Amino acid sequence: MKNKRKIFALALFLTLNYFVQAQTDTYGGWTAIKAPATGFFSLAEINGRHTFVTPDGHAYYPVGTNHMSAYNNPQYGQIAAFQNPADALERLKVDIAYFNMNAAGGDVPAIVEQHLPFFTN
Repeated sequence: MKNKRKIFALALFLTLNYFVQAQTDTYGGWTAIKAPATGFFSLAEINGRHTFVTPDGHAYYPVGTNHMSAYNNPQYGQIAAFQNPADALERLKVDIAYFNMNAAGGDVPAIVEQHLPFFTN
């Protein structure tokens, strides 16, 4: 019985995750929740709640990571995906997309800043 509940919870989570992904703007904001578009990331009060807003005017919940430059640590030298910067960037893109991340900060490699949106250093 416990396994059935776990499977149901996982299926529900994956379904909701797919639904949320399908309803986002180019910045990762939820298109169903609207605010005035400013052309910049900003804060706004929507239905009595303060939230981040994308430049297109949609509610935005940043989900990300920091210290991404750790991939360049000598301990990871044996991992083929991190042997050159272009391969490392592709690997990071795949990992970020897999975890549905849309933000990062603190110690972000320059190659990531140059090629992926929403990343700051």
